[in-house]
Amino acid sequence: MTNAFYNHGGYPANQSPASSSALRAELDLITAGFDKLPSLTANYLIRVNAGGTALESVTVPTAIGYTPLNAASNLSDLANAATARTNLGLGDAALVTLGSSYRFVTDAEKATWNAKQAALGYTPLNAASNLSDVGSAATSRANLGLAIGTNIQAWDADLDGIAALAGANGLLRKSSGTWGLDTATYLTSVSYPVTSVAGRTGDVTLTKADVSLSLVENTALSSWAGTASITTVGTIGAGTWNATAIADSKIASALTGKTYNGLTLTAAATGFTLAGGTTSKTLTVSNTITFTATDGSTLAIGAGGTLGSAAFTASTAYATSTQGTTADNALPKAGGTMSGAIAMGNNGITGAKTVVFNSTVANSGSTTATYTTDFSTGQKQKLTLTGTITATLAFSFPGAGHYQLHLLPASTVTLAWPTIGSSWQWLNSTTAPTVNTGTYGGVVNIYYDGTIAIASYSKVGAA
Repeated sequence: MTNAFYNHGGYPANQSPASSSALRAELDLITAGFDKLPSLTANYLIRVNAGGTALESVTVPTAIGYTPLNAASNLSDLANAATARTNLGLGDAALVTLGSSYRFVTDAEKATWNAKQAALGYTPLNAASNLSDVGSAATSRANLGLAIGTNIQAWDADLDGIAALAGANGLLRKSSGTWGLDTATYLTSVSYPVTSVAGRTGDVTLTKADVSLSLVENTALSSWAGTASITTVGTIGAGTWNATAIADSKIASALTGKTYNGLTLTAAATGFTLAGGTTSKTLTVSNTITFTATDGSTLAIGAGGTLGSAAFTASTAYATSTQGTTADNALPKAGGTMSGAIAMGNNGITGAKTVVFNSTVANSGSTTATYTTDFSTGQKQKLTLTGTITATLAFSFPGAGHYQLHLLPASTVTLAWPTIGSSWQWLNSTTAPTVNTGTYGGVVNIYYDGTIAIASYSKVGAA
C-alpha cells in the first residue's frame, strides 16, 4: 500500500543477486521516511504539519490553538478578570462588598434624594467655605450695606498713613502711603499787616518815582522807535540791520582774522589770503581780477574747477618730456611702476612685446570645503590640496579672458569639479578628467566668454 513514509523503489527477483547501488537507494528511501517522524518529547502531542509533509511534536496549547484553564486554579489563571466579568454581564458589581457601609440603591431612592435639593429652591452655602462660595461678592457687600465707595472706603496706603497721625496741623504728603503734619509757619496779612508804602498810609497809589523808576519811559519795546541818546551798543547776537550804512571810519582798518559768510581774510607777508569754509564759497568781482606775482607763484584750481576761456596755453600743447615730474609720475613712458589699475575703456593695446605677470597667486587647503579660485586676484593661480578631504572646486572670473590654474592635489584628496552644464564645459570631453596626484600635478586652462567657461586639463610629468 502506498503511504507518505516509505514506498520501496524496487527489489531483485528471487535467487538473483542485488546491486549495492540499488540497496543504497532503498536505504535512502527508508531514511527519508524516518526523517518525517518527530522527536519524542514528554507531554507533547503528535500532529501533521501545516504543509502535510511530515509529523511534528507540539505542546497542547499549540495543538488545540489556545491555552486551556486549569480547573484547580479556580479561574485565577484568567488573562483578564475585568474582561471576563464583562463577558459574564457582571460589570463592576463583583467589586462591591456589601455591608453597613455599602448598599445598593434603587433608581427611585436616587430620585427621592435628588429631589431634596430641588425642594429648597436655592443652593445653600457651605459654612466651611467662609462665604467664598457666594455668587457675587460685590452684590453681597451691597446687601450688607458695605458697598465700597458708597458705604465704606476701600483700603488705601495713604488712608492708613493719615489715620496714624495725631495733631491739629495740616496734612503733608511725603510719598506714596507716607503722610505727616505740616508744621511750617506761613506769612498772613493778619499776622503781619502792612502799615505804610513809600512813607504813605491809608489807600496808597504808587507812582514810578515811588519805586525809583522815574527815568523809565512807558513805551512797549515792540513799538519803540529807538533813541539818539544810546552811547554804547552791546553785542548784537541776531537780527537784521535796517539802519543806514555804517561809515567806513567806523569799521576797523585791519580785517585780519575777521570772518564773513565763511570767508576768512588773513594778512600775509605780501598781500593776503582769502580762505573759504567747509562748504563751497564764491568770490564775485564786477571787473577783471589781476593776479600779479613776482615770486613765481602758481595759480592752483581745485578738483572740479575750470579756468574758463581766458588766454592761456593748455598743457596739451607741450611735449610730455617738458611737463616735469608730475606728468612723468602720472603715466610713465620710459619705465617706472604704475600705482593703480588702468581701465582701457574698450580700447586695444598694440605694439606690446612681452606681458609679464607679477606672480602666481598661491592658495592651499587641508579641510573638506569648497575652494573658489577668484581670478580677479590674479590671472595665474596655484591651488595645493593635502589631507584626506573632499574638495569642491569653484571658479570666479572678473570678465572674459584666458585663465590658468596649477592644481596640486594629494593622492588622498577627492575632487569635485564644477557641474557640466550651461556655465561649464570640458574641451573635447563630456566627462571630468582624472587628475594627476604626482609631484607636479596638472594645469587647468580656461577660456571664459562672459557666460560659459570652457576648460581643458593637462597632466604634468604624467601621461
